[in-house]
Amino acid sequence: MPIFGLNWISALATGVFFGVLHLGNGRRYSFAIW
Repeated sequence: MPIFGLNWISALATGVFFGVLHLGNGRRYSFAIW
């Protein structure tokens, strides 16, 4: 997955998506974005 370039939005969205699915509670939402 290309993190840099025009697909940075997709990469960030995917990170947040899997972050929410993995954590669920969203306590580490800011950490999931990083």
